[in-house]
Amino acid sequence: MGAPSGSQQNKAHKAGRKAGISARQKQKQGKQANVSCTRPSIKAASHGTRSDRLMATKQHRDVKRQELLERKRQVHPPLVVAVLPLSADADVARLWHGLLAALEATGAQHGRAQDGSVAGDMDIELSILSGCAPCMTTVCVGGRARQRVTLLPPPGMRSDPLAIVEMARAAEVVLLLVAAGEGQTQVDADGMMALTVLQALGLPSLMVAVQSAAAVAAPTSVDSSSYPSAVAAAVPGAVLSGAAASVASRERSAGKKRAEKAFTAQVAGDHRYLHADSTSDMVQMVRHLSDVLPSVPSWKHQRPSLMLHEASFTPSGQEGENGTLQISGYLRFAGLSANQLISIPGAGDYPIYAIYGPTDPHLPSSSSSNPLPSSAAHSAAPSSTSLPAQMDTEASCPASVPLLAQSDPAHQQGCDRENVPDDLAAEQTWPSEQELMDAEVFEQRTKRRKVPRGTSDYQAAWIMDNEYGDSEGSEEGEETANNQSSNAGGGSSAPLKGSKPGKAGAGGGGGSSSRKSDAGSMMGDDDLPDLELAEDDDGAGTEGGQAMDEEDYYGGADDPVEEAKAAALFAEIKSRKEEDNERTYPDEVEVPIDGPARVRFQKYRGLKSFRSSPWDPKESLPSEYARVFAFENFKRAHKRALEAISSATAGTDPSGVAPGSYVCVHLRDVPPAVAAAVLARVQASLIGSSGVSGSDVASSSGSVTVVGCPVVCMGLLAHEHKLSVVNFGVKKANGYEEVLRSKEELLFVTALRSFKTNPIYSSDSHGADKHKFERFLHPGVHCVAAAFAPISYAPLPLLAFKLQPDGKPAILAASGALRGCDPDRVVLKKIVLTGHPMRVHKCRATVRFMFHTPEDIRWFKPVELYSKHGRRGRITEPLGTHGAMKCMFDGPVQQFDVVCMSLYKRVYPRWPEDTSPQAFV
Repeated sequence: MGAPSGSQQNKAHKAGRKAGISARQKQKQGKQANVSCTRPSIKAASHGTRSDRLMATKQHRDVKRQELLERKRQVHPPLVVAVLPLSADADVARLWHGLLAALEATGAQHGRAQDGSVAGDMDIELSILSGCAPCMTTVCVGGRARQRVTLLPPPGMRSDPLAIVEMARAAEVVLLLVAAGEGQTQVDADGMMALTVLQALGLPSLMVAVQSAAAVAAPTSVDSSSYPSAVAAAVPGAVLSGAAASVASRERSAGKKRAEKAFTAQVAGDHRYLHADSTSDMVQMVRHLSDVLPSVPSWKHQRPSLMLHEASFTPSGQEGENGTLQISGYLRFAGLSANQLISIPGAGDYPIYAIYGPTDPHLPSSSSSNPLPSSAAHSAAPSSTSLPAQMDTEASCPASVPLLAQSDPAHQQGCDRENVPDDLAAEQTWPSEQELMDAEVFEQRTKRRKVPRGTSDYQAAWIMDNEYGDSEGSEEGEETANNQSSNAGGGSSAPLKGSKPGKAGAGGGGGSSSRKSDAGSMMGDDDLPDLELAEDDDGAGTEGGQAMDEEDYYGGADDPVEEAKAAALFAEIKSRKEEDNERTYPDEVEVPIDGPARVRFQKYRGLKSFRSSPWDPKESLPSEYARVFAFENFKRAHKRALEAISSATAGTDPSGVAPGSYVCVHLRDVPPAVAAAVLARVQASLIGSSGVSGSDVASSSGSVTVVGCPVVCMGLLAHEHKLSVVNFGVKKANGYEEVLRSKEELLFVTALRSFKTNPIYSSDSHGADKHKFERFLHPGVHCVAAAFAPISYAPLPLLAFKLQPDGKPAILAASGALRGCDPDRVVLKKIVLTGHPMRVHKCRATVRFMFHTPEDIRWFKPVELYSKHGRRGRITEPLGTHGAMKCMFDGPVQQFDVVCMSLYKRVYPRWPEDTSPQAFV
């Protein structure tokens, strides 16, 4: 019996000669040295006593508090708050004017100086604001001299997802308005769509405003002599006899519970729910807005953002040439370098000439000369965007405006979007004149000519090249004419009685076959006709017996409208049948009867193993791949790009500007037409929903731009304007029920730009060097969409929309995120040829219906076979002339089994029709 557990002490192992360096060092030092060098605990080494640990914790807490205070003391750009109703029952006007009045009133109360004057001259009639439509407004929050808020109105058309995307690009905090009254809809279909878009882009900070009372009439005037009276007069429902005073606390609590239940079903997590009924509710909401620390998605932190407040254009000396575009706004999230490129939505990517630092128009000051808030000032005074031709660089940025940064030509990023391929890059040397002459002599010696049989070389030299060809062509033409005349005269072209099938009788054209044999004997092996290339088989082939005549389906309607509707219905039914057949019989195709299989599938090859068989990613690339860029190390390029942005953010870049300031960026080489479109969009964004509806969509070459939403420009990282093969991980949207096939045109909208493309889908196989092509994007399946697009760096969300005709809002078809840029990612399209065992004897089987000619069987003989029940085999030899073949398998084959052959070919994305700067915006 052994000793009890825990009492046995085994002898320590001695490594001896195999001991490591540390063990031998300890052996040399001795026992006392080992005891003295024992590593103390981290807790004992840092602070020995409890009082020391408490003091260290207090010091750490004080440092964090000091950092927070320093961050709050800095001048930050205004907090961008977007208002978004989740149902049509929500009263947006009541919330907007009430919130704006509370902001102005709190600013008047807390901006009062020692002499009793009000900062900003707040003695204005807020009835003007109540009568105006919501527009972009920047105000200062009371009690926070350095905290400002920019309110963004809701989109003009709630059902347009592109307007929601533009709003999400600009917003730091989204104020969701929920109608929680009895019998009201909290979240309707448009609200769920908006939340889906926000979730796909990355949720910013959310605040839920709950409306549980009816709207009341707004007051006509405001007396700002005291803060409570100003708020009570400005905010709807603040009077004692108003609707807010009659709302019981029980009804408000029930409404808040209804709103929380409806909103939690769509967006999980803990969110702040605030009432939006009475005066105190509005003041409480303003207090929360002043204290909120926005949490924006991570993709916003790695690129500088500039929401445009003003814009002007300076044309060049000659009419029609490119000029300079001046855009002004607050720089957010990251620093901007003058050597970067700026991406303007709907306009393209342009280089920066200089960055100026004009005076902040929204600084809180007691001696402000403009008594109106920014929204009223924009509506009353003429905007700089209305007179673009009269403004020049000196007028927009006078000499007193400091120059913050200027571009360095040595480090300026270029605007080359495509690579210029060199057609002679593969040529090593250019041949000399002697080599060209020798090649011509060799070609003359080895050139084979068609001459009659028995002709000597001397006689053949006197025969012209076209002489014998013309005579042969004339004979063939006469033969064709004779055959047509005999057929017209009632002669039968069938073989005569007694002749064997496949041979011509006396009147069946035997001379034609003999002439063909003679011609074949005169031609060498090099003169034999080559196989014609087959067209792309993405939509070809017979799959699952889908023979359906479109004209028979809708009966050839005379009405063009009915005919178009019937054709669209026929296409939809056909697509759904193809998708169902793809699910039931994946990758299975049938060999066409009207042509040889070796021609139809000549681009395909067999693989021993899809996982381990090699496939060279540089083999037989299309010519478009020479026009794109590739990285030697994509992660290293991304790291260097982020380091450049970090340098501009920290202020160590001599050409960079730190975030948080109001800047005026000068862009050069901007076409006048593009500049006019940008000026119109900026003016529409300042007017808001009163001037232009969010449903107005401007379509340019390959891009779709929403008018009336804030214009947000993004600074591009290194190489983000160059084309490459970009891979996105996508998943079909839950509410999209239409068929989504590969190479179907979609609108890709990222957080950076939007563009039209025809992506191809492939399997999302982690760690594989080859990926299977997917013909359809099935629901609930994660795939990788590959397309030619500008280079981008992760993290970057993606929204894929299906554009609708007749100006209808786009439909969200899929969503996902960026995976990377890799032109060497191999995507293989797989087809499966099937056959059925006709006779089976142990491991041998006679298979038919896979091919139709013995030549095709010999062509595909090296490819391995397998059955659906796990047997593997090979083709032994063809049998007969109708496509039957003998096969050998590694085990007994069942009679009901199906024999398969897998073939693969590489597929590539479709090159975009337009690669201009306006196509990727």
